[in-house]
Amino acid sequence: MQLDLQNINLFRRKLVLDKNVFFITLALLTYAFFSSSTPDSLGVAEALIAFSLLALSGSWGYFVISGKALQHKNILEANLYIVYLIFLYLLYVPLVVGLIRGNNLVDIIRDIIPFLYLFIIIFFDPFMKKNKKKYLKIFVLLLCIIGISFSIRHIGSIDNLSTLGKSIIFGDMNYFVMDPAVLFASTFLLNYGYIGLFLEKGLRKKAISLILFIAGFVAFLSILGVIVRGQIGLVLFSLFLSTIFIFIKRPFVISIFIVPIILVFIVVFGEQIANIWSLIVEKTSHTGVLNNRDKEFSAVMQMLSLSLDNLLFGQGWGGLITSPVAGTVRFTHFSVTYFLLKTGLVGAILFVLFILILFKYLQIIFLNNIFYFSLALAGFNSLIINVFLEAGYKTMSFGLLVLILILSGEIINESKKTRS
Repeated sequence: MQLDLQNINLFRRKLVLDKNVFFITLALLTYAFFSSSTPDSLGVAEALIAFSLLALSGSWGYFVISGKALQHKNILEANLYIVYLIFLYLLYVPLVVGLIRGNNLVDIIRDIIPFLYLFIIIFFDPFMKKNKKKYLKIFVLLLCIIGISFSIRHIGSIDNLSTLGKSIIFGDMNYFVMDPAVLFASTFLLNYGYIGLFLEKGLRKKAISLILFIAGFVAFLSILGVIVRGQIGLVLFSLFLSTIFIFIKRPFVISIFIVPIILVFIVVFGEQIANIWSLIVEKTSHTGVLNNRDKEFSAVMQMLSLSLDNLLFGQGWGGLITSPVAGTVRFTHFSVTYFLLKTGLVGAILFVLFILILFKYLQIIFLNNIFYFSLALAGFNSLIINVFLEAGYKTMSFGLLVLILILSGEIINESKKTRS
């Protein structure tokens, strides 16, 4: 009888695990193929994503939102407590400020939803604890699928593909290219595949590495098409770091294989490379290096200087600002100025602390092995772009990136403790 009960409990655990994987896959594949990071309206796809996320968080979501999760130290990871306290402050204080200021309810909701995405790891933490490595692989895979899908969907909206690399191609305005998943997939897959081609042993592993590299290049194509300068530069720099990584492991590979390949690549695609460089120079001459980010910063600083409560607590969720380049808007492209606008100086300091925690986890996973090294490069690129230069911090993909960085850091920390 005891054996039967053990079998039943094992079956239940497997069923719960499968249910979680099912809803994760359903939510993220729906996002990848039928939604976008900035949907104009809520449709069937968005409703399905919301349903799946609610099914994943379950009753734990209520404990997180209400603050009662603080009482469940045996459920929430100890290292997430600071993150959770930051979450509670940034959720409720700007909400109260926004309501007091009479901000539009729709604008408040449209601010809170991406904010919840940012801290999605807290909602998923309990069910990931017992199988972190499996969930890490699932989330990395699905985030890469999102990036590749968004890139293909953007390329598919281009009328004439022959202009790729010859002019700046914007396609439709769903902002697929600017979703953090595209840069993440580009960096992770290109570097993981590139390193694997030279360091992995066996024909099968090298074939898989080649497939990953090609998939990463597909994700990178849309970035090249729109000439997103910062992202192009970071992806190329990450490949340079991967070359150093390969050199450290196998110095002879650089001179025998990589240098000749690079030289042949430059000769064969020299014209395309020259065209892309000229487009980068042209775009810089029109938009400048900062692309009006400095003007957004000045507008937010002016708002904060109006009163002490503005300085400390900002405009609250739903707060608006008159941008010098885009009229009245709900957000800025630099995440810190966004949190200064919505949450004031206090909230912005807490957000910066949260970002520093993420960089701490990046440091943990850097140079661990091929997988984590590629993950660190992808995480670094995505953080730099979407925290400092673009508004990708407001997307579900960025929340998944946060989850992946913290989860991978926790896995490595636990493995170090086990070895010691």
